Parts: sequence; structure tokens; C-alpha cells
Amino acid sequence: MSHDVRLQKEAFVSGHSGTSWWEVQAVCTLPIILTWLRTCPAIEYWALRLRAPRLLVDTICLGLPLIAALTGIVPPSHGTLAAAVLAAVLSRWCRPAGRSGSRSKTSTDTEAVFKNGLLAYRASLMLTTCICILAVDFHAFPRRFAKTETFGTGLMDVGVGSFVATSAITRGFRGASRTGDARAVKCSRFRREATRAAMLLLLGVLRLLSTRGVDYQSHASEYGVHWNFFFTLGTLRLAVSVAEGLGAGRGLLAPGLVGMGILAAHQYALQRLGWLAWIHAEQRTLGSLLSANKEGLGSLPGYLALHLLSLSLGAGLRRTAANARPLAVGAALALALQAAFLCSAARLQPVSRRACNAPYVAWTLALNAQAVLGFAGGAALADNVLPAALSALSGRMLPVFLAANLATGAVNWGMDTLGAGDWTARAVLAVYASGILLAAQAGWQVGRGAGT
Repeated sequence: MSHDVRLQKEAFVSGHSGTSWWEVQAVCTLPIILTWLRTCPAIEYWALRLRAPRLLVDTICLGLPLIAALTGIVPPSHGTLAAAVLAAVLSRWCRPAGRSGSRSKTSTDTEAVFKNGLLAYRASLMLTTCICILAVDFHAFPRRFAKTETFGTGLMDVGVGSFVATSAITRGFRGASRTGDARAVKCSRFRREATRAAMLLLLGVLRLLSTRGVDYQSHASEYGVHWNFFFTLGTLRLAVSVAEGLGAGRGLLAPGLVGMGILAAHQYALQRLGWLAWIHAEQRTLGSLLSANKEGLGSLPGYLALHLLSLSLGAGLRRTAANARPLAVGAALALALQAAFLCSAARLQPVSRRACNAPYVAWTLALNAQAVLGFAGGAALADNVLPAALSALSGRMLPVFLAANLATGAVNWGMDTLGAGDWTARAVLAVYASGILLAAQAGWQVGRGAGT
């Protein structure tokens, strides 16, 4: 890639101020409705009648409407509403006899619904993220959806925070009922987490070396000059392992209390000690690795707090699943988190993903709580049926994400994304989304074959 082209592409994804939190909410709601739509009996009925390949049906139901909303064919709010109406009509029109009537839900049933909701959400988050990391390089992708430079709520600002939150929510949900572990089990868990952290850090090094080696575009104000997404996740996993070893990562209250303490200290440093101005400043001290990577390093306390708070949220959702009215209780919790976000953004400072400040943490928690509840509600409406594509994707998230990054780089090298027309971009994204779903399902089949 020529130096001039690299600079143009870096400028294309820089300097944005985001959109309204409400529009981000609308985009994040769309995958919930699309997942419900994909599980409608009428979709399966017509797919069998027409002998349509499953990959084609998955792409039409899960990928194309999302691409349409992300590239300006329809406003996200209109697309979400239209998909919801269509799903409701199709669910009503062709409902098998086994799905009619009512039956009492046990706590085990409700827990299974929440588990499938989590799986569906994580897979949909991965699919949306993979589409966005390529779409952002085209003019068809609205600039208001790109990552913000300093303050603001852009759609792509949600990405890294949601990966941190969903991982912790899933972990908290699964481990909420466990009692204290023996020393040997704790040591084994720490070694396992340290190995995973080392793998993520290695991926960060490989990404750094590969992008530098081919002079690929790099948005320095996103994570820093050398830092990247994998370094954040790897360092965070190590810090969480230490916190859990000290007893701060288990149970319902302990992670949340420690997380709130860390977040309060982080916010104090941002507002009172000048940390925010240092992170947002364009100047970097020559020869200083700390200054070169101030975005990635300076945001780590916020992400650690987000992880710990999400652990408590996951444990709370596990308790909620045993309640007589789990979705109602969960909705009240999500509304409380939304209120906390709005209050913190109004009274403390605007949302800053770059610094991972308290409003960003509250916003991410609120969005993820609402998403988990939305997907759980969709799973309940579909009698806990999970689309095969999302099931496959949820089991192969890291390989699929790596493949998506490689494909994004190949597209940027192989064509002029800045000069591509809107419909060319949409066609490329449709093929790319199909490839993501195909890779996930192929990996899933290979995994099943290896396990038999």
C-alpha cells in the first residue's frame, strides 16, 4: 500500500463525533429481531419448499438486512421496526402445533433460554463487528457510525467494550452458583487463563508486525501507536486472573464492589488529575512508549472495571433466571443501568471510549444488559431455538474474527475502497458476510467431526 493511500485511509476513519445513543440502540436492536425472524417456522417452511441452501437463507435473514441498515439503504430504526413486524406476522402465520398453547416454565427452562440468548448475542455481536470493520472503509458506511475521536457515541465505539462485557457476563452467569475452589483448581484456572492471555498478546504482536511490515493503515488515536485490540484483551485477562485469585472476581457482590472502586478511582484520575486531557491530546512524547500508547494503557483501568461489573451483572442475571418473572426483573435492571448512563453522561462528562470513562462503562453495561434480555426474549418466543449459523459462530469466535481481519486486509489491498460506489460496497459486504457464516459453519462441522 502506498504511503499516500495509507494516509488517506487513516484520515477517512479519523476525526468523527458519532451519533445519538438512540440510533446506536436501534442498530443494536436489529440483530435481535433478525435472529427471531430466522427462527420463524415460515422461514424454514419456505426454505425447504424452495430447497434453498442454508447459507443463502442465513445470509438473507441475518446478513443482508444488517448491511442495508449499516450502509444507508434504510434508517436503522425503520429497518428494526419492519423486521419486527415481519417476524411477528410470520410467527403468527405458520406456527407448528407443538408451539401452541402454554406451559409452565421451570427455572431450568428459563436458565436455558438465558444461555441461548447469551450465545445468540455473542454470535450476532461478532457478525456485526466483522461487517463493520470492513464497511467502515467504504463511503457507503455513514461516518457517524465510525469510532469517535474524543467524546461521543458511535456504533463502532460499542465493539471493544461489548466484547469485554459479554465475555464477563457469560462467565458470571455460568459461575454464579459455584462455591470456593480448592487451591489446586485455582492454580489450574490461573494457568489456563495465563495461557489464553499469552495467546492474545502473541496475536497482538503478530498484528503489529504484520501491519507495520506491509505499511497498512493504523488509526493511532484508537489504541495508540503500537497497542491494539488483542493487547487490551490479553492484558485484561491477566489482570482479571489476578483479581480472581485474590477473591475479587467471584460471587454476586464482590466483583461489582471492586469494579465500582476501580471505576471511581479511574474517573477521579480522568477528571481531577488531568488524565483525560493527556489521553485525548494529539501530542506524544518522543521516544516514550507510555505516551505512544496512552490510549490503550490509559483505558485499561476502565476496561478492568467494566469486566468486574459485568461479572456481577452475569451473576445477577443467573439469579434473575430463577425468579418468577425473569424478563420483567431483568428489564428493570436494564432500565436502571440506562438511567445510570444518562445521569453519568450529563453530570460527569460525555462518553469517551478512548479513555473508557465512567459514562462509557455505564453505556456499555446498559446496552449489553438490554441485548442479553432481548435475545433471551427472542429465544423464549422461538421455544429456545437457536439459528444454526449463530450456534456455529458462537463456537468459533476467535478464528472467525482472525479470518475476518485477514479478509478485510485483503479487500483493502485488492481494491480501492475509497473510490468504490455504494452498491459495489454492498455487494462486497454481502459476499464477505456469506464468507463469515460459511467459515463459521465449516469450522463447526470440522470441530464436530474431530469430536466424534
